[in-house]
Amino acid sequence: MSEPPLKIQLLGGFQVWVEGTPIPRLRTRKGQALLAHLLLKHPAPIQREWLAGTLWPDSPEEQSNHSLRQCLNDLRGVLGNEGKRIQSPSRRTLAFDAEGVEADILDLQKYVKPTASQEELLSAIGLYGGHLLGESGEESLLKAQEELKQLFLNA
Repeated sequence: MSEPPLKIQLLGGFQVWVEGTPIPRLRTRKGQALLAHLLLKHPAPIQREWLAGTLWPDSPEEQSNHSLRQCLNDLRGVLGNEGKRIQSPSRRTLAFDAEGVEADILDLQKYVKPTASQEELLSAIGLYGGHLLGESGEESLLKAQEELKQLFLNA
């Protein structure tokens, strides 16, 4: 089986591989949170204004928008050719193209469903490596972290 073009692990810590090679470290943890939000909302687009306000709640609007642009550039840069997956369906939204991507949180969401087989549930259990982004404490992801933990417990 060949390596996926992009592999993302967000449960239990943050690790990303592009064509089997780990990406360079992001400048800030906000880039990790940005990628997590994009994957969690996939395939729906997310309002840039919401992202900026959520990731930088204590900053004035102009500063949070600037921080989002910097964070987005950093994330796209470390993803290299795979950075094109972070798309701008409109000037005010961002979305993530997960076609062909292997991502633990997407697989966990896919496997834990009312009609899940025992094999799918075991796969889901194997995917859960711990809290979303480990112990980063990113407040904007606490609700999602709890929801993913609940999926794991349901499995």
